[in-house]
Amino acid sequence: MRILHTADWHLGHRLYDRDRTPEHRAALAWLLDTIEEEQIDVLIVAGDVFDVTNPSNQARELYYEFLGQLAQTRCLAAVIVGGNHDSPAMLDAPREVLRSLNLHVVGAARTQVQEQVIKIAHPGGDGPGLIIAAVPYLRERDIRKAKFGETSAERLTGLQEGISGHYRAVAEAAIAQRQNPETPIIATGHLFAGGASDHPEKNSYIYQADEHNIEGGQFPEVFDYVALGHIHRAQRVGGQEHIRYCGSLVPLTFVEGQQVRSVRIVDIGKAGEPTSSRPLNVPYFRTLLRLNAELDEVKQALRTAAVAHQAQSTLPPSDTSSTVLPRSGSPSDAPGRSAAESGGLPPSSTTLPRSGSPSDAPGRSAAESGVPCSTALPSISGRSAAESGVSPLPRRGSGVEVLPPWAEVRIKTDEHLPNLRQTLFDVLAEVTEASSSGPPVELLRISQERLTPAPASAPENKKQLDELDPEEVFTGIVTNEGYTPERATELLADFRNLQNWMNDSAE
Repeated sequence: MRILHTADWHLGHRLYDRDRTPEHRAALAWLLDTIEEEQIDVLIVAGDVFDVTNPSNQARELYYEFLGQLAQTRCLAAVIVGGNHDSPAMLDAPREVLRSLNLHVVGAARTQVQEQVIKIAHPGGDGPGLIIAAVPYLRERDIRKAKFGETSAERLTGLQEGISGHYRAVAEAAIAQRQNPETPIIATGHLFAGGASDHPEKNSYIYQADEHNIEGGQFPEVFDYVALGHIHRAQRVGGQEHIRYCGSLVPLTFVEGQQVRSVRIVDIGKAGEPTSSRPLNVPYFRTLLRLNAELDEVKQALRTAAVAHQAQSTLPPSDTSSTVLPRSGSPSDAPGRSAAESGGLPPSSTTLPRSGSPSDAPGRSAAESGVPCSTALPSISGRSAAESGVSPLPRRGSGVEVLPPWAEVRIKTDEHLPNLRQTLFDVLAEVTEASSSGPPVELLRISQERLTPAPASAPENKKQLDELDPEEVFTGIVTNEGYTPERATELLADFRNLQNWMNDSAE
């Protein structure tokens, strides 16, 4: 059977208070196309369907619209588990109705773990089928009871033991329900597994749980594949090919916007046989430009991005359907198929290489690879030229929707630059076509930093309020109070516990 492993959709997410719905709508339409083109049997969403526990009506509508159209595809079933950003009660509310459509939702851990075991029959009934041990994000209240007077280290040990114990229990329940010993078992999870990593600049609020919850070797051996979510960078865990994070569906930050997003296609046979899987890159429906350079370089980068976007926006439907790039990033992923059949993307003759493309160092931005930002901007991608008929986006032949790039700009200078925002607006105005309905690049954040080290007497660079997250503020307070490193670590652990408790109470 063929499984599509996805995670961390974060529907309803806002970036600097900007709505991401158009990007999510395009990404979900691409998922529907992919399910048809790749002949997917089972879809897995490994947590964080929504970005907040009380998502907007628009985000909920997008979710249910997708599920309704998924039920019209060839996909046999979907398994959706809750993440730390999700409300278990909200996800679970329609579970009985969704189950009738073979859409299985596990928002929170069940008291009876047998209820987390989902059996999926092989199409035609001539194969061993599949069992999924659907494990959602495990809150402390799901797996243990806090003990009065325990230290942070004791609590962390208790959490790790509770998580590994839950996986052992659900594995035993899956084995008990397996009638055919050849039926493979897949597990899901939404946690920070030991051995995994992400970009060091990622804000701590994205991972609102202790790191290293469970090591890769602690997952029961009976699992033929472990589909994980929570970390937004695709990777294997502990060197084991069958334990993987697929990454987030869209980039949630400008840091993530410099890396390729992906889902993972998993082909699974009989229990105990090696499982093969491959990544499938998700198109960028809006480019996130992260420009950190001197003023002249930033100006040139903005001009280049604006020209590239306008060139793509004006491509006629005939051009966008005849010239495409392979979506999966490798011709070998789809042997014998044309670019259009592979669901490729329409390029522009002026599009620049995307930082983090296969030719770059994996998982590194253009700046980290030593490529100047003025010559290595992310490419501007539209949606797939091949559409499945269930896509909520415009039908085939109606052209390609290309969303204007968003830019986060940090100017390196030792001088004060007055009217900096207006200066950059003027640069964009110079290359904006008269027929354009808006700016070809939208500036979401503009700031300055020193080009050379500051004198000892100079004030340190200050961040704007919306650039800070609660943990960063708390850490600064602890540092200023002069606590010892050991005490500071304990206080930070207590602060994270309080945050988790507040998030749980808000559901």
